[in-house]
Amino acid sequence: MIHLYKSRKKKNMIKLSGIALLAALTVGIGSTSAVIRHQINLKNEISTDTVIVEVEEDLKDENPNDNVKPKMVKFENSGSADVFLRVAYSEAWSTAEGADGEKELLSNKMPDSDRDVASKVIIAENWELGEDGWYYYKKVLPAGSMTEDFMEKVDFSNIENLDESLKTTYKNADYEIHFQAEVVQASDEWKVSEDAVAKLFEQNISATINDGNTTIDKNKNEDQWPSNKGTATIIWSDGTAGGGN
Repeated sequence: MIHLYKSRKKKNMIKLSGIALLAALTVGIGSTSAVIRHQINLKNEISTDTVIVEVEEDLKDENPNDNVKPKMVKFENSGSADVFLRVAYSEAWSTAEGADGEKELLSNKMPDSDRDVASKVIIAENWELGEDGWYYYKKVLPAGSMTEDFMEKVDFSNIENLDESLKTTYKNADYEIHFQAEVVQASDEWKVSEDAVAKLFEQNISATINDGNTTIDKNKNEDQWPSNKGTATIIWSDGTAGGGN
């Protein structure tokens, strides 16, 4: 039976003074209790504003026997600086420790198929999936605000399509999904924001305002950025390739 466990502490909160940080949250899903790990990587300390990243999760697992596990995940900016945000996740299956104390890692891919054993339902409306595997938030996340839901649920139904031996192996294994969030402080000066995103995320940005009728980029309308920063739609493109998504 697969259980989705909630950590004792719902929020993963890291306080740093700086323009960018990495916060990694690990939540275990499986037959053992959840494991929470924290990792911080300060990239460039050039600001006195405080950046705080919190990962909010709401499990609401009302039917533990169901193969579809609700997992509502969103990201909160509890700091004093507006930020650009990107998030990513990784996942791992592992068997219980044997007599030698070693765990066996299992693939999340179905045999002879590109389908996942554990399928994630991502709510992609406000996120841009980059070629680098990161999901880029298509808004500036103001201080004190929270994103819409990023993930809705994890679906383990494909386990039932495995042969009996593999089915038993996966049902007795542990599944973990790891979330990472990186932020770059959003300046009121367009060029400062643009340069910071290019340096730290290796991405180019532009923005649209007025229902998409006006574009802000390095060539035009930079003066409209400060008054529209909180409502603009951010357009992301790979800075290393110099092109769009």
